[in-house]
Parts: sequence; C-alpha cells; structure tokens
Amino acid sequence: MSAHMADAATPSAPEGIGVVERAVPCEPEWEVDTGSELFRAHREPAPCGPSAPTAVAPPSSPPADALPCASSGSAGRAPAPGAPVPISHAEAERAARGVLVAVLEAIDGRRSPATLSALLATGPLLQVTRLAKSRRRPANAAQVRTVHVTVPGSQSHTQKAHTSGIEVCATYARGRRLFAVAAHMEARDGRVRCTALRMPT
Repeated sequence: MSAHMADAATPSAPEGIGVVERAVPCEPEWEVDTGSELFRAHREPAPCGPSAPTAVAPPSSPPADALPCASSGSAGRAPAPGAPVPISHAEAERAARGVLVAVLEAIDGRRSPATLSALLATGPLLQVTRLAKSRRRPANAAQVRTVHVTVPGSQSHTQKAHTSGIEVCATYARGRRLFAVAAHMEARDGRVRCTALRMPT
C-alpha cells in the first residue's frame, strides 16, 4: 500500500518530455567588456566547495613589443663609404654634363681649379690646373654641346644600375671650333666624380 502511494505521489512526465533537473551554479554569470559592446558568458556549473586551481593557457602569440622588427632591406640605409650607388642613364648624363661645365670654366679662368676637388680625382685635377695656368683667358668661352654616357647594367634611360663606372663621350665648342672629350667617371658616396679625362691640350 505504501509503495503504491509513493508511486502515486510522484507524477509521471508527459510522453516525449524528459525530466529536467535544475542545476544551480555555485558561481554567478560574468561579463566581458570588449570595448565596443558587452558580451555575456556563462560558466558551467561547478561543484560547491574549494575550487581546483585553473590552468591558464599561454597566449597564442607573443606581445607585439616582443616581436622582432621586420627588416626594411636597403631602404633608409646609407651606402657604405666608397660603395657604388644606383644611378640611371639620365642621372649619369646630367652629372657628367655638370662636371664638364665646371672643368671648362676652370680652364677658361672663370673659376679656380681648387673648387673642383670634389668633382675630380687627383690626376684629372692636376691636368685641369695645368691647362688653366698655361692658357690665356680665351675670348670665347667654351660651351658643352653634346654628352653621351654609358651606364653598365642600365637597360633604359631611367632604369638605375648598381655600377660605379660611367663612360663619357662629349663635345664642346669654342667659337666656331668643335672639340671632343672622353672621360671615365664613378658614382660613389652619393656623387659622380671624374677619375680619368682626355681633352685637347
């Protein structure tokens, strides 16, 4: 009889619906603020009593300030002393013309040969100094007419090539006479310098 009453006191669940037990978690829900919006998360129910220490997983990646700096390659780096610098055909032609104009000005007595020390190596500088001293100041100033350069490795007028050697062929006029000049120049330390010069004496 008592067993029958116990069965009657416990209501049976409707067909297709299981008995749901309510689990009361020992820890309340917690919130995580991401800065843009608030996300709410729930922890699984944990047994009451002292909780076991929770292992903290290491970060998936090191902090940003611990990452090695990316190599920037050659950008922003100064060339080593005496190292060839990249130069295009157009830049070499413009630099060669400037050197030849300065040389002719020194020979004609319109500037001091000592001011060419940055543009000429020792040999060409002595040659220009000797020509300037041995000639009287001409009535007609020399003028550069044409300048042709050869830059090894440069395939176009604007393509830069890492080379130090520049071959120069040029002409200059004095009055109605035309003269030829040949020179070898080098692009180093960010400038073009003449290292060999052949011109009328």
